[in-house]
Amino acid sequence: MAAMTLGDAIRRLRSAAGLTQKELAAGIDVDASYLCHLEAGRREPSLALLRKITSELSVPLGLLLVIVLAVEVPEEHRGVYEGVISQLLDAASAAQLPLPLSDISPSVDRMSA
Repeated sequence: MAAMTLGDAIRRLRSAAGLTQKELAAGIDVDASYLCHLEAGRREPSLALLRKITSELSVPLGLLLVIVLAVEVPEEHRGVYEGVISQLLDAASAAQLPLPLSDISPSVDRMSA
């Protein structure tokens, strides 16, 4: 599976939350064009902005990073990360996230099974 960028993951989470780029951008106090560039991978967000984004989407920052890691880690190396990813997915599940993981990334859903 192709690697998912941070921008891809943000776009998927935003879409799963039912928000437009304009709505999310207003919620995190950035211009919609900046968010478009961020989702396209032409800009890199600061940690503070990532926290604002995940807060606005009601998603733990760790889950955003797990989504990216779960796709980027080659299949043969996933055993090294499965314990950490499993713990984060369990924590996300315990937090009763408002969106299903399968809407975000099929590989994350597969790893949590």
